[in-house]
Amino acid sequence: MLIGRLAEKIRPFDAFSKTLDEIRIQTFTELQHYQTLKVAETLFVDVSRSGKLRINLDITFFQISCGFINVDVMDSSGERISSIEKTITKHRTDLIGTQLEDEPTEVLQAGIQLKDQCGSCYGAENGGHRKCCNSCEDIISAYMEMGWALKSTEQFEQCQREQKEKHISINKEGCRLTGYVEVNKIQGNLHVAPGNTFSGGSSHSHVHNLIPYEARDVNTTHFIHHFSYGEAYPGRVDPMDAIHAVAKEGAMMFSYYTKIVPTMYVSANNATSKQTYQYSVTTHKKSLARGAGEKGLPGLFVYYELSPIMVKMEELYRSTMHFLTSCCAIIGGLFTVAGIIDAMIYQGQRVVSKRLHGAKGS
Repeated sequence: MLIGRLAEKIRPFDAFSKTLDEIRIQTFTELQHYQTLKVAETLFVDVSRSGKLRINLDITFFQISCGFINVDVMDSSGERISSIEKTITKHRTDLIGTQLEDEPTEVLQAGIQLKDQCGSCYGAENGGHRKCCNSCEDIISAYMEMGWALKSTEQFEQCQREQKEKHISINKEGCRLTGYVEVNKIQGNLHVAPGNTFSGGSSHSHVHNLIPYEARDVNTTHFIHHFSYGEAYPGRVDPMDAIHAVAKEGAMMFSYYTKIVPTMYVSANNATSKQTYQYSVTTHKKSLARGAGEKGLPGLFVYYELSPIMVKMEELYRSTMHFLTSCCAIIGGLFTVAGIIDAMIYQGQRVVSKRLHGAKGS
């Protein structure tokens, strides 16, 4: 305490000038800036189309049970991946999104019939190749094999029974989907929707047994925890993260149109290099309920298209000479400004003192 008080009393007699606070603060800020890496961006045409595009997703549907929701992918070449389960995990949740124990969902499985029972195919037995249609899926497949148009499934007994079973259990739980999908590097779409996927010949149908008045009972409210393409890199922003889409009525279709930009991220000194992606998104939603006059499926659809331009992002160290030049500029500038202010004060004092002396002389 005594030493501190003594130092404070002696300090006014210190003959050596000290560094201004402004200079110390500015120099420290410049030092911090020098220690950070800068990222240089370069654009060039992407000529690589080999390999796969990885789609990462983590989405919760609050009012659709895991047993009634599927993830499908289809690209512009016609290639499709249906009911993806190997790389997508389904977690049961309650109606507010809290994860439940990973037990089998207690719902009635559609299409269960006694083994000895043989249901009608309603004329689509396909020349004896298919004798029984014990489920709605069997009837749809039989009609596709025959090449017959199928406008509705409500008249079939098997479909009516399965729809009643689904109506009882589809909205009792939610479902969280996590995982990834690898697709071709061409234009396509990924969709998450209730129902089963059936393929017939060269056509692709997502048959979910939800005709308009039944579809209005399906609530597609969802929360996107994460959605991205490729590997993560420092500073990347995924615009679909934390999107909470609320369906105020049943049979809502949510569409996300994404433009993907191939990106190469190179770390400092070329230590690592990542071939990844960044993207922008435009959202749209519409009602498919009876009377809305719209066609489509209730669910979540992500349409993706790759840009022919690639962005190369490279981490670079900042120049030492630039740092030294900036420090000199800061110090010189502050001293110059201080000198100008000092000269102005000095000149002002001289003018005032001359006027005072003149007044006394008169």
